Amino acid sequence: PVKNIYKCFGCGKAGDPLQFLIDYENLNFDESLRYLAKKYHIEIEETFVDKEHFEEKQKAESLYLVNEYAKNFYSDCLFETERGRTIGLSYFKQRGFREDTIRKFGLGLAPADKDAFTKSALKDRYDAEILKKLGLTSSYNSDFFRDRAMFPIFNLTGKIIAFGGRILQKDPKAPKYINSPETEVYLKSKSLYGIFQAKKAIQQADECILVEGYTDVISLHQAGIENVVSSSGTSLTSDQIRIIRRFTPNIKIIYDGDAPGVKAALRGLDLALEEDMNLKVVLLPNAQDPDSYMRQVGISAFKEFTAKESKDFIFFKLHFLLQEAGTDPTKRSQLVKEVFASVAKIPDVGKRSFFSTELFNVLRNQGYNLSETIIQGEINKLVNKNIANKQKGDVPVLTPFDENESNQPNDNEAIKNQKTDGGHPDSSYGEEAQEKHIAEILVNFGSELFDKELQISVARYILDNIEDVVQYFDHPVYKKIVFESIELLERGVPVETNYFVNHPTNNDIRSFAANSLISDFTYADWERKGVYLETQPPAPLNFLSDARQSLYYFKYHKILKVLKNNQELYLRLSKEGDHVQALLYLKILQKLLNMKKQIAKEINITILE
Repeated sequence: PVKNIYKCFGCGKAGDPLQFLIDYENLNFDESLRYLAKKYHIEIEETFVDKEHFEEKQKAESLYLVNEYAKNFYSDCLFETERGRTIGLSYFKQRGFREDTIRKFGLGLAPADKDAFTKSALKDRYDAEILKKLGLTSSYNSDFFRDRAMFPIFNLTGKIIAFGGRILQKDPKAPKYINSPETEVYLKSKSLYGIFQAKKAIQQADECILVEGYTDVISLHQAGIENVVSSSGTSLTSDQIRIIRRFTPNIKIIYDGDAPGVKAALRGLDLALEEDMNLKVVLLPNAQDPDSYMRQVGISAFKEFTAKESKDFIFFKLHFLLQEAGTDPTKRSQLVKEVFASVAKIPDVGKRSFFSTELFNVLRNQGYNLSETIIQGEINKLVNKNIANKQKGDVPVLTPFDENESNQPNDNEAIKNQKTDGGHPDSSYGEEAQEKHIAEILVNFGSELFDKELQISVARYILDNIEDVVQYFDHPVYKKIVFESIELLERGVPVETNYFVNHPTNNDIRSFAANSLISDFTYADWERKGVYLETQPPAPLNFLSDARQSLYYFKYHKILKVLKNNQELYLRLSKEGDHVQALLYLKILQKLLNMKKQIAKEINITILE
């Protein structure tokens, strides 16, 4: 609380209160700010760019308020009326839903009267046009949802954006489900049923289970499988995939055994591959849905089955289409093209290479006479075709297979592999340790005075002394901290801790800064009692000598690196007979060797000639 930061010693994440909400609740910056303001009754003064923007925001807030009113109305009808208790609750309890689950998902009952809701809303002075816009009231001023079990649809932050209504009485002329129309706050392609209730569980499980219906979501959630959502009967869209990706790159889709439905759904899943998601598919037996199958076999058997029968999407698609094609050569040829097209959608080169090898093994067992080279070549053609069809800058460009490249991590992977402790790299030695130490001093003590008489700050002292080697910083986060510190000083702004902890754009810097505030040192017994060594100040105040030592060690390591590069250039030029350039590099080498000796002397390193 004193430092106004949080730190998790389990996963290593750290930051300010807003970052806590961003990490823990998966809210964005704007949503986090509004959440805190609402919780602590702080009014946010907002400046809108124009009148149109202000009116759009007011309109959206009005839609949320009316939907919230409707949810409470349907809930009261379910719990507070005789018809609700005898018919509505009976329906939900027949589905196996407990009362706490019903309340958690905001389930309700739309009364059978033709205008019960509309009359109530108008009486409470809600706008008739907004009621019609939301699809709650028809153009004839009657209720759109009548005598139906009601399923509110929440957005990520828990606001009601729409409703689904299921018929209670069997009627061949009436649709089983009806839904709210699309509005400014509800776009079906950008919504996932159950995402508000599931988001924490998805993050914790590092997997999102995708099912088809509302009741599937609720049944699994109640049974303890809480990382489950539904696309509400639509094929998975890019926007829905991106929502899931905020929490996990892993999706497990559970289908019933309806072959035409599965085939139609498979076509839409290539979008998830384009987003670099890891897709697994489970096919339930006997055309059962997750809700009915779980109630039939029990939760333990259901979990065991879905774990055992889970298959990577590419291989699921291949086996599914193979069964459908049978022995027809034309269909078998076409299915190979379809599967190759799916693999070509995968952005990650290494992952594509893996699937091409595995496809070769499976297809060979199925009697296909295709070499692994041919498979890779065909997939490369499709990758290049995809690149040609993309507008420049529209999406990340995929690259064809490359034997050397496939084993190399991309920039993000390289950074990720360096990190442990939520932003602290594993940097116990060498250059990276010194880069980290300098970044920590800049973050923690940059604005402190190094020389009180000359009014030179610690940041100024450090940055002036590494000016000749600053371009040799390797770690991207530490390098950005250094260069932003230089920029701040050039603008006459002090390099202060708060700037980095509340960095406006870079989450890695925010995390590193918060982590660096959690001191790694421990006091000896006498220091805890207030008795300190007279030769130096207490550990947290010892930044002056730390700054000097860090600079020396940093420059020493960087000079070693530059020396090695120049030695290689000198030897190559000498070998090639370019004596003029070789002489130039020889002079540079001599200067670097002198610098190396001088710094080594400062830090008591003995150099053996």
